[in-house]
Amino acid sequence: MVNARFAAGASLAALGLMLAACGGGGVNSTPTPTPTGGGNGGSPTPTPSTGTNDDLIAPLVSESFRNDAAGGAATFNKNGTQGSNSAKASSAVIAYDSSSQRYTITNQGRSQSFGPGDKDASLSNSLIDVYVRKSGSSTDTLTLTRPGTSGPLRYKYVGAGFWQHTTEGASTISGSMDAFTYGVVTPAAAVPRSGQGNFTTDILGVIVSPYDLVSFSGDGVMKVRFDTGKIELNGRYSTIDPFTGQANPSAIYDGEATLDGSANSFSGTLSIFPLRNSLQGRFYGPSAEEVGATFVGSSDGYSITGTLTGRRAGAGGNDGLLSIAGDQSFAWRTGLYTYPEIATASFGIVLDAGNKPAAVQTDVWAPSLDEVVVNFEKGSYRFLQSNSPMMDFSAADKVGGESNASYTVYRKQEGQTLNELRVANPGAGNPTIALTYSSYGIWTTKTPQNGSSNVEVGKNYFTYGLLTDPSIFPVTGSASYKGIILGSGKSITGEGNYYDVSGTFGANVNFATLAITGSLNPIIRNSQTSQALSLPSSLSFNGQVSASSSSFAMGTPSLGAGDGGLTLAGFFYGPTANEMAGVLSGQLANPGNTQEWIMVRGLGVAK
Repeated sequence: MVNARFAAGASLAALGLMLAACGGGGVNSTPTPTPTGGGNGGSPTPTPSTGTNDDLIAPLVSESFRNDAAGGAATFNKNGTQGSNSAKASSAVIAYDSSSQRYTITNQGRSQSFGPGDKDASLSNSLIDVYVRKSGSSTDTLTLTRPGTSGPLRYKYVGAGFWQHTTEGASTISGSMDAFTYGVVTPAAAVPRSGQGNFTTDILGVIVSPYDLVSFSGDGVMKVRFDTGKIELNGRYSTIDPFTGQANPSAIYDGEATLDGSANSFSGTLSIFPLRNSLQGRFYGPSAEEVGATFVGSSDGYSITGTLTGRRAGAGGNDGLLSIAGDQSFAWRTGLYTYPEIATASFGIVLDAGNKPAAVQTDVWAPSLDEVVVNFEKGSYRFLQSNSPMMDFSAADKVGGESNASYTVYRKQEGQTLNELRVANPGAGNPTIALTYSSYGIWTTKTPQNGSSNVEVGKNYFTYGLLTDPSIFPVTGSASYKGIILGSGKSITGEGNYYDVSGTFGANVNFATLAITGSLNPIIRNSQTSQALSLPSSLSFNGQVSASSSSFAMGTPSLGAGDGGLTLAGFFYGPTANEMAGVLSGQLANPGNTQEWIMVRGLGVAK
């Protein structure tokens, strides 16, 4: 069993096959040609002199590619007792010889050459080429990502590779795994030193324990501040069962790094459970279009080696949300509102809205700052809280009959909880409010309580978008904004009333003084009777703007005893603070019954 797990897991072939099954194949790119000649045996091809490849798409000239590499080694005992392993960063030679069409990998005193005759068609696919060489009790396997111009793993200027060597003895299985990224490196002078960039990324790797190992794959986002050198990484990954080839439930990874002030290199850390791994990498392509890095860690009986590759996504520019390719991570500011509901098992129909069970606990949480990963191309939304997954909505969960030009609706059952996501469609075609750089949504959960007909309903009102860079936040002039508010309310003084909140607002910002004023025009209706509260047609508000965080906070005056007014707090979005969006919260007195206080949670967006 140890031998099978080592061979199947570490080769990464199952990983590549899994990615292809998930739709990674079939992209419009030039495949690596099947070379001719060559074969097993013979000494490694001598390292060729460095050439001048413009990219990795064939045909290639001979070249020793610049790279980042890491190497690991492990020994497993066939009797099942604890083995040993280690891993560390290393200096490798990744060489291609055009005359023989062979790759030679040299690392940590070991070298092996792989030619056309070593390619295993059964293990290769649209994403990876796998080469296998066997000699006696030893096997060498080289896995290379295939070059391309779109889709997962397929990059024009950077590639990832894994060289695995295994030897089977009488009582042990021993081997090594070398991970590397290589390609056409960006000249140091061409690495941007201002602005920011966002890259969609893929990760591949192996986790080794004292008893076995597993491979993993994942995707994520890398945010680069070229002006400050700060780099943030986050995403998700799944380990792969080496026997079934199926992915296990996903987990979250994160990391941070610092870009060198003059050279094309960065270093930092990347967390893959159970280790915080060292990370080293660089940019690829003539203008830093792509990125490649390796990560490695070894501690407490575990070791990890892996690669990260990616391409620039276009987020953070002037083209707005719809210009973003692939996954993009956003901070989302949310106000969570929960209440009990008498409903049928379908969770949708209120049978007795006037008889809310007082025994069911209701809570209203203050706004929090979490994360949503959006892929506009795929129509998917992934919610995270403190780097832990909360909920995924994919295109398969879309409810076409309830979606329209303003909103897209998703619905998904998770255990006993029915989840519904209603997200605003960004772009000029939205008749409710046409936003370019920001957006918003409502994530509703409905969970039955204690096996009865009582249902607890939770509503997350959230906003997100392309935050205005504080370093270029306007410091002169003024701007006016007009927008909408949405939300919910409930009595907190025992009346048992529930309310729907809507309306409009306008804001005037003086960027020189950082003052904000305007008016809020809320419509608050009783959810059961549809009767609107007798509020003033317009509530004035004022507040402050923070240029250092591209944020704002503003509030309305009190309407009566126990009334703290309403607050709208959030951020500016777009290259020149084009839009604003945030969380609506507060406590109002009912003008028709000043003994009733109403807690409000919701959102506001404007442009």
